[in-house]
Amino acid sequence: MTGNLKIEKNIPIPKKYRSNTKYGETINKMEVGDCVTVEGKNAKSCFYAAMRKKGYKAATRKVSSEGYGIYRIWRTE
Repeated sequence: MTGNLKIEKNIPIPKKYRSNTKYGETINKMEVGDCVTVEGKNAKSCFYAAMRKKGYKAATRKVSSEGYGIYRIWRTE
């Protein structure tokens, strides 16, 4: 079976394409001082992580204990 594999040389590795379409558009539209509200600790963590991956700094605060918790996430830089 290994005899059927072809070795190729000088093929560039493509850039990873990772689209965070769930939050990406919103994050790209945010300016410093803007905030969004999300429900649940998991959503807060995911949104915050997506902002950090895009190179933005953010601050989060829990603003309500209703349901799974309501969080605000601000773009700070």
